[in-house]
Amino acid sequence: TSKGTVSIRYQQVSSEQDKMLLLFEVKDSGIGLSTEHQQKLFQKFSQADNSTTRKYGGTGLGLAISKQLIELMRGEIGVLSEPGEGSNFWFTLPLEAIEDKTPLPLNQQLQQQHILVVDDNDTNRQILDEFLTAWKIPHQLSSSGQEALQMLSDFSEKSSPFTLALIDMQMPEMDGITLGDTIRTNKNTAHIQLALFTSQGQRGDAKNVQSHGFSAYLSKPILQSELYNALLLLAGVKTGERPDNLITRFTAREQQSHFQANVLVVDDNITNQAVARGMLAKFGIDAKLANNGQEALEQLSQNQFDLVFMDCQMPEMDGYTATKEIRNPNSAVLNHAIPVIAMTANAMQGDKEKCFASGMDDFIPKPVDILKLHDLLEKWLKDHSVDNNQISTQATNTDSKEQSGGVDEIISEQDKENEIFDYAGISERLMDDKELIETVIQAFLGDIPGQIQQLDSHIQNQDLDQAASQAHKIKGAAANVGGMALSAQAAILEQAGKSSDFATLSQNFATLEQKFIELKSEMEKTL
Repeated sequence: TSKGTVSIRYQQVSSEQDKMLLLFEVKDSGIGLSTEHQQKLFQKFSQADNSTTRKYGGTGLGLAISKQLIELMRGEIGVLSEPGEGSNFWFTLPLEAIEDKTPLPLNQQLQQQHILVVDDNDTNRQILDEFLTAWKIPHQLSSSGQEALQMLSDFSEKSSPFTLALIDMQMPEMDGITLGDTIRTNKNTAHIQLALFTSQGQRGDAKNVQSHGFSAYLSKPILQSELYNALLLLAGVKTGERPDNLITRFTAREQQSHFQANVLVVDDNITNQAVARGMLAKFGIDAKLANNGQEALEQLSQNQFDLVFMDCQMPEMDGYTATKEIRNPNSAVLNHAIPVIAMTANAMQGDKEKCFASGMDDFIPKPVDILKLHDLLEKWLKDHSVDNNQISTQATNTDSKEQSGGVDEIISEQDKENEIFDYAGISERLMDDKELIETVIQAFLGDIPGQIQQLDSHIQNQDLDQAASQAHKIKGAAANVGGMALSAQAAILEQAGKSSDFATLSQNFATLEQKFIELKSEMEKTL
C-alpha cells in the first residue's frame, strides 16, 4: 500500500477440549481486488494483473503454496476485498491448546494513571487501546491535536485529569511536537508526562524531543513489554518534573529480565567479545571470555558455568571440536551437560545442522539481535532469572506496522550491504549505551588493521583456506559494529577463498581496504 496501513492480527474463534481454532488476518489499505480476480487468486501462476508493465510483481505461486500448506493443517484460507478499498487475507488453523502461563500481577501504580492516546491512525489507536485495556489502565483516545486539546480541557475540570499523554509525531494539521509544546505551556496541563511515538526517527531527534519537554521518545512498532516498562518509568517520575534522561525503548528494555548466572563467551575476535559481553551486561551478566576452544575447555574444567556462547570458527580449536570435547564424559570438563549456544556469522541450514551434530543445544546468528539474545537467555537460564517485577506478561492479540503520514522506509538487503556505517544497528544491539558503543568501536578500529594485514599476508602466500578464515573474522566483526559495506566485501573474499578463486581474492582486497577507510571515517565523525 502506497499509504495507510498494513495490520496483522489473530483471534480465537472457537475451542473444543484441547483444541482451539485461530483466525489470522492481514489487512491492507491498498488497491483491492475484483471478484473475478479473487476467484483466481489461489491458483498457480495466476495474477490479478498479467501485463508486462504491471506495477506489483510476483508469480502468484506464493498464495497457491500457502493454500496447500493451510489445507494440509486442516485450515482454510481466503480473501475479502473491494477494488480501491484494500484487502483482508485470512486463514484459520486448528491448534493444540497448551496451559496458559500465569500472568504477573497488574501494577497498581499504572492503574492510578489516566492516559491520553493521540494518533490519527485508526489501527494504532486500536492497538494501544487493547494494550491499555488489558493492563486495566484508565485511558481516552483522540484522533487529532485539536481534539486532544479539547479533551485535556474537559478532563482538567473533572476529578480525573490526565497524567500521561502518548502522542504520535506524524499527524496532519498539528504534529506531535506542536501538540506537546501547547500542552507544556498551558498551566492546567503542564504537569502531564509526555511520550512521543514516531515511525520516522532520525539521528539527533531524541535531543530535540527532550528540549520540547517530552519525557519519552519511542519508535514504532514497539513491543508490549517495552511500552509497559516505559509507562512504569513515566509513572515513577514526580508530578511536574522531567526525568534526568529521556526514556527510550532502550531504557525500557533495561527494565527487563536480569539473570544471576555464570556465562562463558568463546570467540577469537576482540570486537565480537566486546559486543557479546556488553549485550550480556544489559541483562545483569558479567560474562567470562575465552579466545578459542582450548581456552574454553580449560575454563570449563576449573570453574562452574551455567551457559556457553561458542563461536564456531576459531584457531587452535574450533567450536565444533570444543563442544564434542565438552560432551565427552571422559574429559575434565565439570559439567558435560552445560547448554552450548552456537554464535556464527554463517546462518545456512547446513551450518545449523553441523552445530547440532557436534552437540550444541541452540543457535544464534551474528550480528546478534538483542531480542533473540533475550529469548535465548529466558529459555536456557530460566532458573537463574531475577524477578524485577517490572515486566507484564499480559498480552493482547494485536500487532501492527504503522505507516503514519507516509510509507516507512524499507531498507532492502542490497541497500543494507551498501551502508557504510549502520549506527542504528549497533545502537540497537547495545541498547543505546553511548559509552559502551564508543568502547566497542575503539576496540574494533584498533584491531581490524591487523586483521586486514593478516588477510593480505595469506593472499600474498596464496594460502586460500587461511584467507577465507581471516575474511570470515573480518566479516563478523564488521557486521557486529554496523560496518555493513565492509562486512559485505569481506564476505566476497571469504567465498573466493573457499572456492579457491585467487583472482577474485587479489582483485577485491584493495576494495576491502577502501571500505575500512570509509568506515573508520564515518565512525570517527559519529563519535
